[in-house]
Amino acid sequence: MRIAVLTEHATILLLIYLPMETANSLKKVLLVEDDPFLQSLLAQRLAAKGYKLFSAKEGTEALAIAEREMPEVILLDILLPGMNGYEILEKLKTNAKTKTINVIMVSNLGQQSDIDKAIALGASKFFVKANVTPEEIISAVA
Repeated sequence: MRIAVLTEHATILLLIYLPMETANSLKKVLLVEDDPFLQSLLAQRLAAKGYKLFSAKEGTEALAIAEREMPEVILLDILLPGMNGYEILEKLKTNAKTKTINVIMVSNLGQQSDIDKAIALGASKFFVKANVTPEEIISAVA
């Protein structure tokens, strides 16, 4: 990144190099997860990588945060209180403002029909919690 600073007598060119963690802080991530342990684990890992993190435990809150903050990525569970992840995904993808947000499903459900349904509704990826590490999920956010 280059920044030019103008003064009365000269133009000074400053070069600023940002480490990767700082560069990631510009990327917003919404984590929609009702399991306190997994939410805490993923939140800590994302924060350590420098992402700006927002969290929700249920659908209405997730949709409001998504529309207000416009994250680049949403990590979305399916089994949630109230509105399930499929319903949230459908609402996100039919809303003109949020339809381009990258949504990655992270769920205990792992049948092929579950995966197919999420992809058909607009999810970019689907991770089965029992078959994935937190590092793999974080890598998918990048």
